[in-house]
Amino acid sequence: MLAYKTEWYGSHLVVAPRFFASSKTCSACGAVKDELDLSERVYRCAECGMVLDRDLNAARNLAHLVAGSSPDTLNACGGRVRPDVA
Repeated sequence: MLAYKTEWYGSHLVVAPRFFASSKTCSACGAVKDELDLSERVYRCAECGMVLDRDLNAARNLAHLVAGSSPDTLNACGGRVRPDVA
C-alpha cells in the first residue's frame, strides 16, 4: 500500500534491504560490528571512536541510504527553506 500511495503522489520510495545493518554500522566511518546486543543503547565504534545513541546512529545510516538513492533528494521547497535575510 505504501508503494501505491508513493507512486500516486509522485514520490520516491526507498526500501532498506531486509538485513541492512543500520544499527551495527558506524555512521561516521562505515565500520560494521559483528555483534551488537539489544541491551547496548549506546553505539561505540572500535575503529574511529565515535560514541552515539544507537537509534540516532541507525537513523543516520538510513538517511545516508536515502540520500544515495536518487539525485533528486531536495526538500519540498526545492532545496531552499529559509528566505535570504538582508
